[in-house]
Amino acid sequence: MCIVFIGAGAIGVPTLQALLKSEHHVVAVVTQADKPAGRAQLIEPTPVS
Repeated sequence: MCIVFIGAGAIGVPTLQALLKSEHHVVAVVTQADKPAGRAQLIEPTPVS
């Protein structure tokens, strides 16, 4: 089965890892764009990316 995974938070990481280890074919991963975080406003990627 071909799958498009959509997620951004840390809760999505174990799910994505399980899908990648399974027999299914992950064809795309969609997540939010990197955004500034913290006091220094450094660009941080989402846990999924």
